[in-house]
Amino acid sequence: MYSIQELISILQRILRSEYTLLIEQESASTMESEDLEKVVHEALSRQDEMEQFFNHLAYKPPFF
Repeated sequence: MYSIQELISILQRILRSEYTLLIEQESASTMESEDLEKVVHEALSRQDEMEQFFNHLAYKPPFF
């Protein structure tokens, strides 16, 4: 089982790797790199919301 901080770290790495891939493919992309940077920054700045979401999942009783 992953801790909440580990899950957040994994999500941040995924977002950063997706951002890097999109920048590498920028010539094929219709988005400007500034737009991509805004999207990634917004996602990474919402860490509190991610923590609340994972806390909610962690304390939700299992389905039986």
